[in-house]
Amino acid sequence: MKLVILFLVLACCVCANTRRPYRPWASSTKCSGKVINFCKKKCSKAECENQNKKEPKRNTNKRNYCRRVKCVKPVESCICPMYHKPVCDEEGNYYDNIECALCEGLDKEDVSPCQPFEIGVIGTEAPGEGVIF
Repeated sequence: MKLVILFLVLACCVCANTRRPYRPWASSTKCSGKVINFCKKKCSKAECENQNKKEPKRNTNKRNYCRRVKCVKPVESCICPMYHKPVCDEEGNYYDNIECALCEGLDKEDVSPCQPFEIGVIGTEAPGEGVIF
Protein backbone atom coordinates (compact mmCIF):
# COMPACT_ATOMS: atom_id res chain seq x y z
CA MET A 1 0.00 0.00 0.00
CA LYS A 2 2.85 2.35 0.84
CA LEU A 3 4.41 1.60 -2.52
CA VAL A 4 1.21 2.56 -4.37
CA ILE A 5 0.96 5.85 -2.46
CA LEU A 6 4.63 6.58 -3.18
CA PHE A 7 4.06 5.90 -6.88
CA LEU A 8 1.05 8.25 -7.02
CA VAL A 9 2.96 11.04 -5.26
CA LEU A 10 5.89 10.57 -7.63
CA ALA A 11 3.60 10.68 -10.68
CA CYS A 12 1.99 13.92 -9.45
CA CYS A 13 5.40 15.49 -8.85
CA VAL A 14 6.58 14.61 -12.36
CA CYS A 15 3.45 16.14 -13.90
CA ALA A 16 3.75 19.26 -11.75
CA ASN A 17 7.42 19.77 -12.63
CA THR A 18 6.83 19.58 -16.37
CA ARG A 19 4.27 22.43 -16.08
CA ARG A 20 2.29 20.80 -18.83
CA PRO A 21 -0.07 17.86 -18.32
CA TYR A 22 0.36 14.85 -20.51
CA ARG A 23 -2.34 15.09 -23.18
CA PRO A 24 -1.47 13.11 -26.29
CA TRP A 25 -4.89 13.81 -27.85
CA ALA A 26 -4.35 17.58 -27.69
CA SER A 27 -0.86 17.73 -29.19
CA SER A 28 -1.51 16.71 -32.79
CA THR A 29 -1.27 19.09 -35.72
CA LYS A 30 -1.97 18.93 -39.43
CA CYS A 31 0.73 17.40 -41.59
CA SER A 32 2.91 19.48 -43.85
CA GLY A 33 3.84 18.34 -47.32
CA LYS A 34 7.26 17.43 -46.00
CA VAL A 35 5.74 15.03 -43.45
CA ILE A 36 3.45 13.40 -46.04
CA ASN A 37 6.38 12.86 -48.42
CA PHE A 38 8.69 11.66 -45.64
CA CYS A 39 6.23 9.06 -44.37
CA LYS A 40 4.73 8.31 -47.81
CA LYS A 41 1.16 8.72 -46.57
CA LYS A 42 -1.66 8.36 -49.10
CA CYS A 43 -4.01 10.94 -47.62
CA SER A 44 -4.48 14.67 -48.12
CA LYS A 45 -3.08 17.31 -45.78
CA ALA A 46 -6.55 17.84 -44.29
CA GLU A 47 -6.86 14.15 -43.39
CA CYS A 48 -3.31 13.75 -42.04
CA GLU A 49 -2.54 14.16 -38.33
CA ASN A 50 0.99 14.56 -36.95
CA GLN A 51 1.57 13.90 -33.24
CA ASN A 52 5.29 14.69 -33.40
CA LYS A 53 6.53 17.98 -31.99
CA LYS A 54 8.95 18.80 -34.83
CA GLU A 55 9.28 18.39 -38.57
CA PRO A 56 11.49 15.50 -39.75
CA LYS A 57 15.14 16.16 -40.53
CA ARG A 58 17.62 14.20 -42.63
CA ASN A 59 18.82 12.09 -39.71
CA THR A 60 15.31 11.44 -38.29
CA ASN A 61 14.45 7.78 -37.68
CA LYS A 62 11.70 7.21 -40.23
CA ARG A 63 10.08 4.27 -38.46
CA ASN A 64 9.74 6.02 -35.10
CA TYR A 65 8.64 9.33 -36.61
CA CYS A 66 6.03 7.90 -38.99
CA ARG A 67 4.50 5.77 -36.24
CA ARG A 68 2.99 9.00 -34.87
CA VAL A 69 1.66 10.21 -38.23
CA LYS A 70 -1.84 8.96 -39.06
CA CYS A 71 -4.51 9.42 -41.69
CA VAL A 72 -7.86 10.28 -40.12
CA LYS A 73 -11.19 10.65 -41.85
CA PRO A 74 -13.08 13.86 -41.11
CA VAL A 75 -16.39 13.57 -39.31
CA GLU A 76 -19.25 14.34 -41.65
CA SER A 77 -21.52 17.13 -40.51
CA CYS A 78 -24.85 15.54 -41.32
CA ILE A 79 -27.73 16.08 -38.92
CA CYS A 80 -30.70 13.74 -38.83
CA PRO A 81 -33.34 15.26 -36.52
CA MET A 82 -35.62 13.11 -34.38
CA TYR A 83 -39.05 14.18 -35.69
CA HIS A 84 -41.18 11.73 -37.66
CA LYS A 85 -42.42 12.82 -41.08
CA PRO A 86 -41.71 9.75 -43.22
CA VAL A 87 -40.46 9.88 -46.79
CA CYS A 88 -39.65 7.08 -49.24
CA ASP A 89 -37.36 6.88 -52.22
CA GLU A 90 -38.16 5.43 -55.65
CA GLU A 91 -37.09 1.95 -54.55
CA GLY A 92 -39.45 1.98 -51.56
CA ASN A 93 -36.83 2.54 -48.88
CA TYR A 94 -38.22 4.29 -45.81
CA TYR A 95 -36.63 7.29 -44.02
CA ASP A 96 -37.91 9.07 -40.90
CA ASN A 97 -37.75 12.52 -42.50
CA ILE A 98 -36.25 14.39 -45.46
CA GLU A 99 -33.10 15.38 -43.56
CA CYS A 100 -32.31 11.73 -42.79
CA ALA A 101 -32.77 10.87 -46.48
CA LEU A 102 -30.39 13.68 -47.45
CA CYS A 103 -27.84 12.35 -44.95
CA GLU A 104 -27.97 9.00 -46.75
CA GLY A 105 -26.93 10.73 -49.99
CA LEU A 106 -30.29 11.16 -51.73
CA ASP A 107 -31.48 14.33 -53.46
CA LYS A 108 -34.72 16.11 -52.63
CA GLU A 109 -36.10 15.10 -56.03
CA ASP A 110 -35.50 11.41 -55.25
CA VAL A 111 -37.82 11.26 -52.22
CA SER A 112 -41.56 11.75 -51.77
CA PRO A 113 -44.04 11.30 -48.93
CA CYS A 114 -44.69 7.64 -48.19
CA GLN A 115 -47.99 5.99 -48.98
CA PRO A 116 -49.77 4.93 -45.80
CA PHE A 117 -49.52 1.26 -44.91
CA GLU A 118 -52.66 -0.84 -45.24
CA ILE A 119 -52.79 -1.88 -41.63
CA GLY A 120 -56.11 -2.49 -39.94
CA VAL A 121 -56.92 -2.08 -36.31
CA ILE A 122 -56.82 -5.31 -34.35
CA GLY A 123 -60.21 -6.54 -33.22
CA THR A 124 -62.36 -4.69 -35.76
CA GLU A 125 -63.30 -7.75 -37.85
CA ALA A 126 -66.40 -9.72 -37.07
CA PRO A 127 -65.94 -13.22 -35.64
CA GLY A 128 -64.97 -15.67 -38.35
CA GLU A 129 -63.56 -12.98 -40.63
CA GLY A 130 -59.91 -12.24 -41.01
CA VAL A 131 -56.94 -14.31 -41.95
CA ILE A 132 -56.23 -17.69 -40.44
CA PHE A 133 -52.55 -18.56 -40.29
